[in-house]
Amino acid sequence: MKKLLITLFMLVATGNVLACEAFAPEQMNIAISSEYEQEIFYTSEKILSSAAYSSITNCKLTAAKRRFIMLALGVEDLVLNNKNKTYSLSENGIRRQCSIINSDLSDPISAADQGEEIALKREFLNKCIVVKVTELGPTGLQIPEDQVGCEITRISENAADFTGRFCYFKPGFNSNISVELGVNQKCKTVEGLKELGVTAKDFNGILNIYTSDSSTGNNSDLVAIGGSELRISVNPIAEVVKPADDFGVLRPVFPSEFRVKEIHLAKPEIRSRGRLLEFKFPTVVDTRCERKCSGGLCSSPCDYALPIVAEHTLEVLENGKWEFLTSWFDGAIAPGQWQGILYGGGRQVEKGVFENGVKYRVRIEFREPNFDFKYFDGDVTRRIFLRNNNLGGLSSRGRIGFIPLIQPIVNGDLMPMIDIIGQLDFDGSLDGVDRSLRTLQSYLNNKYWPPIYENICDGRGTCVENGFKFLEYTVNFSVKEEDRKFTMEDLTFSKKSFYGDDYSNRTLEAYPTIKCER
Repeated sequence: MKKLLITLFMLVATGNVLACEAFAPEQMNIAISSEYEQEIFYTSEKILSSAAYSSITNCKLTAAKRRFIMLALGVEDLVLNNKNKTYSLSENGIRRQCSIINSDLSDPISAADQGEEIALKREFLNKCIVVKVTELGPTGLQIPEDQVGCEITRISENAADFTGRFCYFKPGFNSNISVELGVNQKCKTVEGLKELGVTAKDFNGILNIYTSDSSTGNNSDLVAIGGSELRISVNPIAEVVKPADDFGVLRPVFPSEFRVKEIHLAKPEIRSRGRLLEFKFPTVVDTRCERKCSGGLCSSPCDYALPIVAEHTLEVLENGKWEFLTSWFDGAIAPGQWQGILYGGGRQVEKGVFENGVKYRVRIEFREPNFDFKYFDGDVTRRIFLRNNNLGGLSSRGRIGFIPLIQPIVNGDLMPMIDIIGQLDFDGSLDGVDRSLRTLQSYLNNKYWPPIYENICDGRGTCVENGFKFLEYTVNFSVKEEDRKFTMEDLTFSKKSFYGDDYSNRTLEAYPTIKCER
C-alpha cells in the first residue's frame, strides 16, 4: 500500500513538473499616441522601455500528449453591472436580452446596443493589437494551419504575429516561448486609424493562456495555465476629443472632459457583518453620448472609463439638528459608452451607533472626480492589500482548472464569456473583498489616470467647471433590528443637480433591477 501511495505521488508530482507552466504579468497596459506615433507600455507607476511579456516553459508532458497552446484575447464585458468581472470572446457582441427596469434612466440601453459596443472593442483588438509569439527553444514555432478566429503572420521559423480572438500553436519538448503584445503600425498614426475606420476607445481586456486538446476551436478539454489583464487606450486625438494635459512628455493621456449622461441612485443596502453594519449606496449610470467623427475615425469623451465616486457623510438627527457621525469616499469605475448599476465597496459602521426609531441620513456629494477618486483609491488599496486580500496574479504553476464556459467557441451565435474570478485561481485570499472591487485592478494607484478634468458635462455637452459640487443625493432613513436582522426603513430621497432634475423627499415603491429574458 505504501509503495502504491509513493508511486501515485511521484506520478502527480511528475505531471505537475512536466506540464506547461506560464509566467504572466498580472497587468499589461498599452496606450497609443498618434502624436508621437508610438505605443506606450506602462504600469500604474511608470513608463516601460519595452512590452511586458509572458513566458511558457516546461512543456514536456503537453508535447508528449500532443496538446496545443491556445491564446485567447477577450474583451471586458460588464453586463449592466460591475458585480461580476467577465470577458467576452464574441466577434459581434450578441448576448442575452437584459435590461434595467424601474429606474429613472431616460433611455435604457438595449441588448443590441450593448452588443455593438463590445463589437467595436473587438474590432479594435482585431485591427490594432498583435500577439507576438517567439519560440526561443531549439525547434521552430509549430503553427497549425487554417485556424478559425485567428490571422497569422509568420515572421521567421521561430516567430509569428497573431491577431484575432483565439490562436493556437504546438509546444515542443524543450520549448521556451515568449508571448508579448504589440500594436499594428497603422494604428499609431491618425491617418492609419482613419483608414482602418476604428473607434478610439479606452477599455479592459484579458490575454489568457490555455492548453487544449484541439486547434479547431471545438475544445473538449481546455485547461487554463495563466493570463494577464489588459488595459488598452488611444490617447485622445484633438480633432475629435480634447485631451487633458500631457505635460509635454510621452505618456498615457485621457480626455479633459468628464462627461456622464445620467447618475441615479439604486437601492441602498445594509448588511450585518459581526459587530458591524455595512452600508452601500449603488448608482445607476449612463456614460453614453454621441461620437464625433473625422475621416472615418470616431470617438468621444464617453469612450473612456470614468470614476463615479462621491463623498458619503453619515449624520444623525439629535435635538432637531443633523450631527456628523462619519464620512467616506465610495464608488466604482464606469466603462466608456456603458449603462448599468455600479456597486462600490461600502462602509462598515459599529452597530452600537444605531438605535431603533432614530433618524439618520447619508449625503452623497459628487465634486471633483479626479481628486475624489484618489481618496477612494487610497481607501480601497488599504482594504485590499493591508488586509492581505490581494487580488494577486493568476497562478503560474500547475492546472488552474477546467473552464467549461469557453468550450463551444465555434458553434452557435452566442459566444461564451470568461468569468476569471469564478473560474481561475488567484494567488492570495479573496475572502472579504467585494466582487465589485475586483473590477478596479487596472485603475488602482495609477499615476496617469484619472486625469485632471477641466469640465464636468452631461450627455448633451452642457458643462460646469470642475471643482464645484455638481450632484448631491440625500438618503433619509431609520435602522430597524428584528431577530438580529437589520433593515433600512422609512427611506426618502432628495436630489440637487446641475442636470436639472431635482426632487425632495421622494419615496419609491420599486428600485432599479436587472431583468433578463430566458
